[in-house]
Amino acid sequence: MRRFPIISLYILCMTACLPVKFSITTFPLESGPIGTITPSPTFTVVPSFTPTASGSIVLDFVAQLCNARWSTGSQAIPTCPGSTADSAGAFAASLDPANEGLPADTAVLLTIPGWNGANTLFLRYPAVIVRTGDRFRATLRCKRAVPCDLQFGLEYFDSGGSYHSAFIIWNYKSGDAAISADADLSTLAGQPVEFVLVLRLFHELNNPDQDNGIWIGPQIFRPVR
Repeated sequence: MRRFPIISLYILCMTACLPVKFSITTFPLESGPIGTITPSPTFTVVPSFTPTASGSIVLDFVAQLCNARWSTGSQAIPTCPGSTADSAGAFAASLDPANEGLPADTAVLLTIPGWNGANTLFLRYPAVIVRTGDRFRATLRCKRAVPCDLQFGLEYFDSGGSYHSAFIIWNYKSGDAAISADADLSTLAGQPVEFVLVLRLFHELNNPDQDNGIWIGPQIFRPVR
């Protein structure tokens, strides 16, 4: 990831230290408690857009986008507003796969970080009960022909309402191969979990057309046992 000027770090730190206007149990914050469960993601060489084993989809992050609660970490933002005209600049939407050269039936989630200083987008989904063997699957990259240097994250709220940041993260920048994420979630088995998709930047963003991250086929998948 790029290093950013000291003044940017100072601004980000000051932002994180501002009084929170909403409860941590409602929206995830950059300064939220760090989880202690940190399984390592695994990667495959060739991205797969459909499950390769028999099973079911527990959570389809694209289909459930409008049931998620959106935040920039410093404020809540409207869910599925219908346009990008938000004062915070952050936005998410289902993307036409044809625009990215993908098969017509591919579910694609476009995420645009806040560009008013927050530089982060959180999408908090309704709770699901995780079982042993459940996996998070997605192919991660940026929009074609769009410069980017960002971090994708899968984070969560546990059943007690505590937020676990940096649960699983993937760093990506222009020129990298697409990341095919396939992460085992068995350490969370037995509890209701509110998963949070996160897009983070560690540099200043002056153009909302940059750093547009896409999640191809993001889902919680449950193989047949």
